Amino acid sequence: MYTNSLVSQLQLTSYVMQKNLAGLSHEETLQSPEGGGNCMNWVVGHIVRGRVMLQTVLGQDPMFDLDELAIYNDKPLANANRAMPIEELLKRFDALQDPLATGLAGVPAEMLSKKAPFSPANNPDETVGSLLAAFLFHEAYHVGQTGIQRRGLGKRGAVEAPAVTQ
Repeated sequence: MYTNSLVSQLQLTSYVMQKNLAGLSHEETLQSPEGGGNCMNWVVGHIVRGRVMLQTVLGQDPMFDLDELAIYNDKPLANANRAMPIEELLKRFDALQDPLATGLAGVPAEMLSKKAPFSPANNPDETVGSLLAAFLFHEAYHVGQTGIQRRGLGKRGAVEAPAVTQ
């Protein structure tokens, strides 16, 4: 059941990411939000980088080189000329979807309680299960930022609540 929930989370973040980025140009994704913060291009690249790291936790061969995605680590994007085209980042994001969903669905229950190979929070008690949950929370957090950034660009919100009928 736990891994099914993780796969569902991955599907939801993918859906919302696609909606929030629809119709935006590369140039728009390079605009920094008013008041500070990372541009949408950095946010998407950061998520892609996280997804590649998640592949290694799942025992998969990384589909993309982490060194190539190093500009999307933790520091703001200082040079927009080094940014990958948003179309390429979205292509990579999409390409990672099915392998990650398959990998998450196939995690044996006993593996979830094993010690994680690393801990972003330097938690000595980090388990594979807690690391997977943290990865997906991290992705959802950043995908949520893309919705706010979309509105900051003057675009209509892409994810709307369904109409309530009484």
